[in-house]
Amino acid sequence: MATEQDLTHPSQSDFDELEREVRTLSKDLQKATKKYEALKRQVEELDAGRVEAVVTGLCALRGEFDGFSGTLTEIRAAAYKLDHRVDLIERAVRSTAGAPVVDLDDVDHFTGNLSGIIRQGDEARAAVLDEADRSRCEHIVESYRELGERHLRRRSEAVEHSRVLANTSFGDAAHSEAARRFRRAIIDVDSFARQLELTRQEAESASGRIAADDELHAVHDPAISSGDEARARLRQLIRQRVAAAVGESALLPRWLNRAVGYSPPSGQKGAAWMDTAASIAAYRVTYDVTDPVDALGAPPRTDQRGQHAWYEDLREQLRALAL
Repeated sequence: MATEQDLTHPSQSDFDELEREVRTLSKDLQKATKKYEALKRQVEELDAGRVEAVVTGLCALRGEFDGFSGTLTEIRAAAYKLDHRVDLIERAVRSTAGAPVVDLDDVDHFTGNLSGIIRQGDEARAAVLDEADRSRCEHIVESYRELGERHLRRRSEAVEHSRVLANTSFGDAAHSEAARRFRRAIIDVDSFARQLELTRQEAESASGRIAADDELHAVHDPAISSGDEARARLRQLIRQRVAAAVGESALLPRWLNRAVGYSPPSGQKGAAWMDTAASIAAYRVTYDVTDPVDALGAPPRTDQRGQHAWYEDLREQLRALAL
């Protein structure tokens, strides 16, 4: 074992060497710090330059966009005026030539009855849960039922594992495996029981809403079905009127011309044009839309479920027709 006398004491040269190493490290540290600060300034200047360049570019793009938007607004206004002038000229020429004028907003006794049945169907549909609410309630109830089944299944498995524990000796492989599975089953049983308790009230509420909705459907389904049938019948009736008007080269209402054009296109889109035109006219008749320019009039409220659904369907048809 080495003693204190065996240890070599550091000499003056050792201290001098250590001092030189410290000075060298200090200089290296100063150089590194200066280089870091220089690089940091360069990065900051680079970032600032990039940001300034990006801002300048965005300002330029914004100016171009504003100019383009103004031009587009002017083009739209000019197109609207041109469309209006063409419409007036066509109507004047065709009226002079004796072209018949068709009024698709005209409501006779039969179409008035159909419209009334449709609105009654809308009221009946508003009395029951909408499809989204009904679907949510059914999902809640179904999830609760599945959770209950998983709880019962795991509890039965825990009982089976406990029987194996009772019929095997401690330390046996079968006993150890059954104990492991029993513990896991009990954990799952407790977890499922807590989840069932937490969701029980929500599931009961959803189940109650479904039961109440079933009763309402029993009362209102006949009116809902009659409304759907009346809507289809009204569309068919007005489609015949539109087809007759097109066949006679009659003057169609301005709101229809602006919505779908002056006449049906050739090919497959011709049938879609007729269906959309008839459905728009049926919508106007049903909900007393009288706007001479806007085919659909003001958007209905979302709580007006039947009308709102029809309105959105027509908007989708018009978008498809424009493609």
